[in-house]
Amino acid sequence: MAKMLAYVQDARQAPRVEVALEGRVRCAGGRESSAKLTNLSSSGVRLEGSRALVDTILPNHGGGEARRRAASVELEFTLDGTQAQAPILVRCQSVYVRRIGRDWFQLGLLYTAIEPASQARLSGFIRERQREA
Repeated sequence: MAKMLAYVQDARQAPRVEVALEGRVRCAGGRESSAKLTNLSSSGVRLEGSRALVDTILPNHGGGEARRRAASVELEFTLDGTQAQAPILVRCQSVYVRRIGRDWFQLGLLYTAIEPASQARLSGFIRERQREA
């Protein structure tokens, strides 16, 4: 992986934009799951997905201490929803999981490291979406 910038910022201070993008989450041990990105900011992302996504990121989610412990993951996605451009790759830490349906969940992730070029592209994308709103 290319050089990554350490990146942690208070998520509540960063403007968010609604999106409908597909992504891929990878965890230690090689577990992977697809995810829908529904909200982006310069400091984090909201994902939606099935129980499989929750089990990938937080395999012991239903039980006690493991539920409160943050998990580290890698998230990969493209900003145009296709593979025509280089993907954005960020390291993240789980912040929350929320059930929004019988087998559908929202997960909040905070960026902990991002490549400088990816950060610049992400910031530009967010600025453009804010102007469109």
